[in-house]
Amino acid sequence: MRAALLSALLALGPALAAAGAPVSPTAKLVPASVEAAHDTSAAVDMAQVLDLARRGPDALAALGQADKQDAVASAYWRGAIMPKLLAGGGYLHADREVDIPLYPLGGLPLLEQNSWGAGALAVVPVLDVEGMLYNVRTQDRAAQASALAARQAARDSQFKALGYYLQALELRAKRRALNEFADNLAARSNEIQRLYDLGGVGESDLMKVKLGVDDARAGVRELEEKEGLLARLLAQSLNREQAAWPADLPPELPDAQPVPGDPSERFDLKALGLQMEAVEADQAASEAGFLPKVSALGSYLRTDTKQVNQQEVYTVGASATWTIFDGAVRQAKAKAAGGELESLRQKQRSALLALRAQLDDAVAMLGIKRQEYEQRRQAVEEARKASDLEFKRLREGKVSVNNFIDAEEVLRDRREKAALSQIAWWQEWFQVQSSGGQELLLPQIPSQTGVRP
Repeated sequence: MRAALLSALLALGPALAAAGAPVSPTAKLVPASVEAAHDTSAAVDMAQVLDLARRGPDALAALGQADKQDAVASAYWRGAIMPKLLAGGGYLHADREVDIPLYPLGGLPLLEQNSWGAGALAVVPVLDVEGMLYNVRTQDRAAQASALAARQAARDSQFKALGYYLQALELRAKRRALNEFADNLAARSNEIQRLYDLGGVGESDLMKVKLGVDDARAGVRELEEKEGLLARLLAQSLNREQAAWPADLPPELPDAQPVPGDPSERFDLKALGLQMEAVEADQAASEAGFLPKVSALGSYLRTDTKQVNQQEVYTVGASATWTIFDGAVRQAKAKAAGGELESLRQKQRSALLALRAQLDDAVAMLGIKRQEYEQRRQAVEEARKASDLEFKRLREGKVSVNNFIDAEEVLRDRREKAALSQIAWWQEWFQVQSSGGQELLLPQIPSQTGVRP
């Protein structure tokens, strides 16, 4: 058993860096030298994250795409509805004049040595069911869907940034619990050395304590580096260059319960609905492509030539085109639109079912994590008393160093789990709002304290 415990202590640092377990938010778990290693002026709290993440890179990219789609829709509407005016002109110079001989009347001018002409043509769309009605509707719905997608992207950016924020706090909780474990062993090493000098413990017991401290310190350094990575990822999601260190959570959970929303109100699901409307309009446009298209025409032409007896000509009229057969291209487009429509319909249904399941789970987990947090905080106090008792019994020679180390390990574990239960409550709070299509808001909480990274 002692060999197994020694092996566990040797692997303590890496194992704790990979495993997950929570900590008491009120306990000092990291020495001042480690706390001062980070620039606390770059700390952000959750309110700042929610505000800055709205303008994160992903949100801005989606907004740019929405602006583009809106401009495309506007351009298409103008192309389908607005009149077109075209103007042109030309000049011709030949090396000689060319006539058609008409004897005995002379010659008929065929090509003058210098001639020019200019004119304008106005085309006014009158009837185009495919373009004016269905294609315009397709582009309009696509623009609306893109605008909603941009709004959802802003919320997704907030949720992503909060994820980095809370993950960094999880690593911080593990690091602080592990550092406190090392501090406790180091602080009592002098007493264990005294017991060794008196013959109360063996040399292997001293080695176990030293290994426990060294491995725990190594684990602290590894967790510190991972926390720094998340601070940089958080900064990236906030469009900041400098690492953003999360501020500590308040010691108490807010006495609040979010009102579950309706997942169908999420912007991305509404955007899917508009995309389906756009595809339906596109499908109808394919079928309406065989209807005639009518345009009104008006033109003006001015020439400088002897070939005609009028130098200015005005014309008005109309043109009509009617596609009789196009090689079944439109039927293929209509079939493709039908397939896309069914795909979007299934995506919407699948997403709605998944979001409802997430919402129900998050609502239930909020209550569970609150109760779990209170229980684990109490467990921290019990584990601390047990640790003090085992150390006292060690000094009295009633237990071995192994018992003391085991008690310290239990204390570390209880601290970690308490802190992670608190962080998990916050994760579920935002999950309820995100799954329910609601704006991400903080509950009413006391003013947040400064960061202790």
